[in-house]
Amino acid sequence: MALKLCRECGAKVSTEAKSCPKCGVPNPTFKKIDIKVFNSDIKNLNYFIFIPVLYFSCILFFDYPDIDQDFGWLGHRSIITHSILLPYLILHYKLVKNNAIANILLIGLFLGIGIHLSADLLSKGWRGYALIKFPGGTSIGGLSPVWILINAMLSLYFASKLMMQITQLKKFLYTYLTIGLLVGSLYALNDRHAEAAKLLTFVAMFLITFFYAKKKLGIVILSKEKKIEKDKENKKRFKGGFWTYLIGIIIIIPTIIFLLLAMISL
Repeated sequence: MALKLCRECGAKVSTEAKSCPKCGVPNPTFKKIDIKVFNSDIKNLNYFIFIPVLYFSCILFFDYPDIDQDFGWLGHRSIITHSILLPYLILHYKLVKNNAIANILLIGLFLGIGIHLSADLLSKGWRGYALIKFPGGTSIGGLSPVWILINAMLSLYFASKLMMQITQLKKFLYTYLTIGLLVGSLYALNDRHAEAAKLLTFVAMFLITFFYAKKKLGIVILSKEKKIEKDKENKKRFKGGFWTYLIGIIIIIPTIIFLLLAMISL
């Protein structure tokens, strides 16, 4: 039986232990996530707030890359907006690190850009309007699909990574997956060109980056979380019970129906 140090208190514990016998942390020998950027406490964010904030931030931001059309000097498919530049700068300078809702909005921005760029990969033709351009109109030519692919993957990866750095709770992570797949699917199916291919492309990229982030961070998705008090041995459990999921569904289902009806009426 191999022994390793507990990631929370440093005590020697079996690698097969479900929790540390000294401090109670779950999966004590699993490597601790190094949260260098985010310092947000997801427990301060209500689950019922999390759902609409993430959902509508994805809706709000999935057309962010095309904001370049409002600025003539940028040119369509600008290298500035069709990239992770904006959310990465927000991330790098830690502009939202202590605000839980702002963190979810940033995840929505990353996710929205990833959704948009994954659809842009299946353009009708890689010429003229479809090429990535520097300010002023000079394009990067044949490197355009490579640029879009890299930034689409990075956007989806950072969205998943930051979500996992905030929480490992199952109800949040699975809701994140559900909302991402829902919004990405609606966007692909409403694009009116190679809808099925765009849908499959997004789903594949989203799931690959999610599970890659999970593996790279070395996390275990938890059905409940224990809050360890260093000066006490008390353990407080956070549970999402029946009513939590019921109310969450009540919020999501009418929203989905509304969007589908709006799409049909167009």
